[in-house]
Amino acid sequence: MRRGNSRKNTAKIQLQHIKRYIMIQETISSQEKCPILKGRLGVGVREAFSFFYPGYRTESDIFSECITRYLNRNSVVLDAGCGKGMFFRYPWKSQVQLLVGCDIEASVSCNPNISSGICANLMRLPFVQDSFDIVFSHYVLEHLESPHTVFSEFCRVLKHGGKLIVLTPSKYHYVSTLSRMTPHLFHETISRIRGNEEHDAFPTKYIANCKRELVRNAERAGLILREFITKEASPNYLLWSLPSFLLGVAYERFVNSLAFMSPFRSSIIAIFEK
Repeated sequence: MRRGNSRKNTAKIQLQHIKRYIMIQETISSQEKCPILKGRLGVGVREAFSFFYPGYRTESDIFSECITRYLNRNSVVLDAGCGKGMFFRYPWKSQVQLLVGCDIEASVSCNPNISSGICANLMRLPFVQDSFDIVFSHYVLEHLESPHTVFSEFCRVLKHGGKLIVLTPSKYHYVSTLSRMTPHLFHETISRIRGNEEHDAFPTKYIANCKRELVRNAERAGLILREFITKEASPNYLLWSLPSFLLGVAYERFVNSLAFMSPFRSSIIAIFEK
């Protein structure tokens, strides 16, 4: 009898691994539908990108894999600050019990990734306590004026043992530094050059965009850090000329190869638990 139960448990674990593998592959496939290179490209940049970044995994791919790790059929999930879903696509709507999106923009109702979209401020989430197994946020924290209030709301709506998973830029990266030094009109111009709409460039604050401030705000809200990942992405802001792109490649290789340079990498992925 014990041997039979052991076989059943082994088969169940193997089935869970297979399901998780399929979910990851579907996630990667959905991300590949979004071209990495768009906007104004310098001569030779596309070829150089293919040479330096064959089979490139973006920070969003890694972020997706982190989320997929915790998903199952019974998961109730919140995409906090999801917008209209054009910059981050995923296939999880049919793989979980419920996937809700929340954003201050009315365009949330057009987001194809979610089961239901709600227009609301993240500082006052319209959900009861202990509603979600997972809350995730893709490039949103850098826009917050009051990170502690938002983290407190995330903690309130998370179930006990629930996960908060965030992807946000480091305040010490050269793009973030330049962003803090320039007016918003400049950001809109860069957004247009990169092939995005001007109104998709939202004002940035970078109040909680380093490990110390992220952990401080999360712990004050009642969350515990479980994992912290930094990654210097490909130099997508420097695609307008081959020399600028190659300079960005050199920077990427340098900061990714040295642990003490991790604060200067472009992207932060953090996983917190309630």
